[in-house]
Amino acid sequence: MVDRLTSLEVFVLAVKLGSLAEAARASGLSAGMVGKHMRSLEGRLGTRLLNRTTRRLNLTEAGSAYYEHCQRILAELAEADQNVMRHQIEPRGLIRLNAPVAFGEMYVARAVAEFMTQYSAIQIEMILNNYRIDLMDGGCDLAIRIGRMPDSNLIARRVASAQRIVCAAPSYLSRQDIPFHPDDLKHHNCLLYLPDGDAQGWKFKTQFGEIVVSVDGSGRSNSGAFLREIALAGIGIIRLPSFIVSDDLAAGRLVPLLPDYIDEDVGVHAVFLDSRPLSVKMRTFIDFLIRYFEQNREWDSRI
Repeated sequence: MVDRLTSLEVFVLAVKLGSLAEAARASGLSAGMVGKHMRSLEGRLGTRLLNRTTRRLNLTEAGSAYYEHCQRILAELAEADQNVMRHQIEPRGLIRLNAPVAFGEMYVARAVAEFMTQYSAIQIEMILNNYRIDLMDGGCDLAIRIGRMPDSNLIARRVASAQRIVCAAPSYLSRQDIPFHPDDLKHHNCLLYLPDGDAQGWKFKTQFGEIVVSVDGSGRSNSGAFLREIALAGIGIIRLPSFIVSDDLAAGRLVPLLPDYIDEDVGVHAVFLDSRPLSVKMRTFIDFLIRYFEQNREWDSRI
């Protein structure tokens, strides 16, 4: 079967160069194959496109109109090829990004601004919420997720980390006994951060191994910013990532508790579907986030 696109290319070359022999040389095809392409093209159209003599080729009326269309089609195809290849070399296009509200507003926004300054051909569409959207159905290319990564069809790259800090406002601690051991938290009003699995208990590392303390209280939320606000009002004790509470700890608005009992760091991950090849724009953005947060992870340095 003769390739239709090659037939169009042979036809345009023949007209431009003035002969089928020159078209054969320019295309790298044999003279016989060039003739076959022309016969196939004219046979499918049911009309002659070229009048051939021993000295030259002349376009027929139908051939002249068809030639104009073919030139435009081949030019548009070449432009499409160049655009795709350029996308594989230079980061460009739209990245649809999802992130938690607090971390997105406080830190990802600044990273994105710097990225867009460096890569002006990139557009960012940012969706901020505190629940985990389905990347397949949610229309996002990449999500920033904090905490443990469950087994799934997602690929996760760690871009940063943060400490989990147990803390409370001075006004709360003035009314309650200060906890010195994780078990003391059972007697306190603990405000639960749902994305960290607080409803299943708070984990701590001790010299005897890991312990899990069942805690409860009058408030729970999927928003760290919400829990921070009610903790600042003296309502109870929170355990939140350091990027949410580091400024308050540095200013004395919150007081760290149980410093001898630590939990594992909270991982900040860029996650994406493993069912699709990673484009240049995505790879560039993820690599940028890793470099950016290596240099700008100020939340732990303020504690």
